[in-house]
Amino acid sequence: MNINSLLSSSVSGLPGYLGELGKAQEGGDASFSDILGDIYKMAENTESEDKASTLSLLTGNVDDLSGVMIDSEKAEIALNLTIEVRNKLLDAYNEVMNMQV
Repeated sequence: MNINSLLSSSVSGLPGYLGELGKAQEGGDASFSDILGDIYKMAENTESEDKASTLSLLTGNVDDLSGVMIDSEKAEIALNLTIEVRNKLLDAYNEVMNMQV
């Protein structure tokens, strides 16, 4: 089982994004800021889906608790991915700043 099939079972949208990221790295089509922007947008989208499904559950429009929990986990995973990318970016920046020229 590869990473894309594992992620596709847990987070929708992320495996497709990972495939596009791989294509961008091979062809050089996407800039670093585009990739960061896409990650941020993915986190925002999953967060809004989570809020909408939670609101639907609370108002009684939806009885599917498992779907709401899945949306909640997707939002948490997307947020964790965004935080880790930010941390790695800051680590790389600090490393470059500490280099002696």
